[in-house]
Amino acid sequence: LQKATEEFVGQRLDSVSTLLQKIYSKVIPHPTFRRVRLTPSFSYNRGRLNPYVVDPDGDFDEHDPFAVMSSSQINVVALSIFLALNLGVKNVPLKTLMLDDPLQSLDDINLLGLMDLIRRAREHRQMILSTHDSRLADLLKRKLRPVEPRHTTQVFHFRDWTRNGPVIHASEIEREESPMRLVTA
Repeated sequence: LQKATEEFVGQRLDSVSTLLQKIYSKVIPHPTFRRVRLTPSFSYNRGRLNPYVVDPDGDFDEHDPFAVMSSSQINVVALSIFLALNLGVKNVPLKTLMLDDPLQSLDDINLLGLMDLIRRAREHRQMILSTHDSRLADLLKRKLRPVEPRHTTQVFHFRDWTRNGPVIHASEIEREESPMRLVTA
C-alpha cells in the first residue's frame, strides 16, 4: 500500500512539476537557484513534500531552500508551490484562490514579481486577497485593475466592528481602456 501511495504521489507531482517550474521561473527569487522541485518522502506512515531548489548550471547541488535562501525567498518558493498545487487541479467546484496577506514578508523585488504572477493567475481563478497594509492595498488595486472587459476588481474595506457585525465599504475599480499606464516625472 505504501509503495502504491508513493507511486501515486509521484505521478501527481510529475503532473504539476512543469507548472511549478513555470510559476517559479516568473519570479526567480534567487540568482543561482533558478529551479525548484518537490520530492515526496514517507516515514512512520506519514507523507511529506520536500521542496528543493536547484542550480541549473550545475555549480551547486540541489539544496533545501531553508538552508540557502532568505525568508523572503523561501516565501516565494512556498507561494509558488501553493499556486502550482491550486492551479494544477483542473476540475474544482470553486475556481477561487484565497491568500491572506501573502505579501507581508516579501522584500520589494519579490513583492513586485509575485504581484505580476498573481495578475497572470487571475485568468484561471477568482483571486481573493486580504491585507491590513493600506499601501499594499493601493498596490494591489493598481496592479489588479481591470483592463479586459471580462475582468472586475472589487475592494472591500472593513471600517469598523459593531454589535451587528463589521461595517464594510465596498467599491469597484473602474476598468481602464489601456492596459498600459504612462508615468511622467
